[in-house]
Amino acid sequence: MNEIQTHTQALDMLHTIHCDIIGLSHITMFMSIGLKEAIVEKQELWLLYDKLQEIAKQTQAIENYLQTQTRESKF
Repeated sequence: MNEIQTHTQALDMLHTIHCDIIGLSHITMFMSIGLKEAIVEKQELWLLYDKLQEIAKQTQAIENYLQTQTRESKF
C-alpha cells in the first residue's frame, strides 16, 4: 500500500473505502435472504449489515470533513 502524500489521495481512498463498505453491506443483506438453512443466523447477518452501514457513514463523514478542509484552505 502506498503512503498517502496528498489530501486528494486521502479523499480518494476514503471514497473507495466508503463505496466498498456500502457494497459489502448490500451483499450481506442479500445473503441473509438466501441463507434460510445455513448455520449463520439471520440476526448475525443483520448485525453485520448494520455495522457495515455505520462504518460507511463514518467514512463518509470523514470524507466530507476533509473536502470541507480542502475548500477552506483554498481561500
